[in-house]
Amino acid sequence: WFSTVARCWLSSSAEAAPVFLALQLADTDEAREALVAALRDPSMRTLDRERAAIALSQTGAAVRPELVDALTELATRPRGREPDPLADTAMRALGGLGLRARGADPALASRVTGTLVRALERAGSDLPLRAAALGGIGNSGDPSALDAIAPYVDSASEITRAAAVTALRQMDDARAAALLARRFAVEPDAPVRTSIVQALAGDVTRPPPPHAVDLAIRALPQEADRAVRAALIVLLGEAAATHPGARAALAAQYPREREATMLRLLGRYLTVEEMS
Repeated sequence: WFSTVARCWLSSSAEAAPVFLALQLADTDEAREALVAALRDPSMRTLDRERAAIALSQTGAAVRPELVDALTELATRPRGREPDPLADTAMRALGGLGLRARGADPALASRVTGTLVRALERAGSDLPLRAAALGGIGNSGDPSALDAIAPYVDSASEITRAAAVTALRQMDDARAAALLARRFAVEPDAPVRTSIVQALAGDVTRPPPPHAVDLAIRALPQEADRAVRAALIVLLGEAAATHPGARAALAAQYPREREATMLRLLGRYLTVEEMS
């Protein structure tokens, strides 16, 4: 009955986002059944089916094969010439399930990674599919897929390069850091450079790693692009409490800055004395 009531509510609700959140947080078999039903229901709005995919990837229970099957079914469905945002979202959500399965069910996690890597391989010149597959692999955090990502760091497409470096952000592997640092040295596109800095910064719950801090210290004085400079300042600011060189680099940058937004950003991490 729970699933039936939820589907009726979803089909009649003008704003269904709270319903999907409630189903995600309910974390019951009935709630997951309702989410899978919504995901597979072609009469529902694409946006709501995307919400169902995201909610399935974030439910708290152990990952089950039927959830992987439901997302795989949509993520790998045949594509036409038009973009397929639902399949793209399912691809990224599938990676999230893979991450959650890694500890409890390595075989299922490996199956997810294999599906995503195969999707990347068959993407060819389909940029949205390529970006979605890279996003899914990144969400999985599976370092075994690093070799599959690596060639795309040097893609001719800025969209693909940005997706690849963002995927590497989730990889707890020294090879990922080396790839990002190498690409930063030659990357001409400012948005991709920003993505690289953010990827090098790593997990926001802990200070940036020393190799990223060292790169940022060297790069900040020469960086002309505002967005990249802001990313470098944030990285150094997050490291300032534990890395003396990071704080010194921020203090040295303050008198060089001429843009008010950058000065305000520096002010988040420096004392009045350091800015005087």
